[in-house]
Amino acid sequence: MPTFSNVRDKLFRKSSGRSEKQPSPSRDITHTNPYTSGNPTLLVSSYDDAPPEYTPSPTTTPQHPASIPREISDNDRYANLGNFDTILLIDDSGSMAGSLWKEAEAALKSIAEIITKYDEDGIDIYFLNHKSKNESGKSHKLNGGYYNVTSQRKVEQIFSSVRPRGATPTGMRLEDILRPYRKQLRTANDVSDVKPINLIVITDGEPTDNPRQAIVPAARELEQLYAPSYQIGIQFFQIGSSKDATRALRELDDGLKEEGIRDIVDTTPCQWADERAGRVSALTGDAILKAVLGAVDKRIDSMEIGRRR
Repeated sequence: MPTFSNVRDKLFRKSSGRSEKQPSPSRDITHTNPYTSGNPTLLVSSYDDAPPEYTPSPTTTPQHPASIPREISDNDRYANLGNFDTILLIDDSGSMAGSLWKEAEAALKSIAEIITKYDEDGIDIYFLNHKSKNESGKSHKLNGGYYNVTSQRKVEQIFSSVRPRGATPTGMRLEDILRPYRKQLRTANDVSDVKPINLIVITDGEPTDNPRQAIVPAARELEQLYAPSYQIGIQFFQIGSSKDATRALRELDDGLKEEGIRDIVDTTPCQWADERAGRVSALTGDAILKAVLGAVDKRIDSMEIGRRR
């Protein structure tokens, strides 16, 4: 199995600077998959296209690349997080009021604690209904969110300023967030130069609209652009114990396969270790790993929490 240093070298190699622009990819392209070892292969099918072949590594590698924290080791299971921009979309509908709101805050702090160790830019946070007055300052990011969040204290401040109310317009907000990023992909000289995103949706249940309206067009456009298979990952992270919510998310995950598009969605019910109460103060390590990497790494997508198959 390749180490994360192999993945990191391949995905970050393009950021070290190219002397020339890569030509636009044609339909038959030689790819190098960051999640597999071996020589590049010629692929025609676009559903599982890997990223375009990268330029050779420099003879001398910097001891501590600027974009990767020094304490990260090759065996660190979360090291790949530094290769993605992480966006969180939080359900602030009326059904989230009370204990679920506190539960969502705890889950977000648990995830943020891991993510910000590897991504110096921190995470961006949006809500389904609440919109801040902040501007992102970047054309590929939607305004109205909270940007570059790097601490649990900041998460607490944000949650204390938002009151759950209203419906669950998951599809509409996904579309809002993905629209400027998709434009960035379309206008880039080389789509592989655009940093991939990992979009995590924390929700207690069933949306009041159809998330497919945002997911299907995005997935089809990724195919048209021959974008890497990990360019966009969407992770639905359910909290609470609603069986109807679990069923709805599973149907979304599995139903998208019927559309004949690449699989960019993964769903994870919240996993707790206390069998008596059904709740504990911290998420399991496997649950967190699946939440932050599952939608972009299909090795994780095929893993059941607590049981490998």
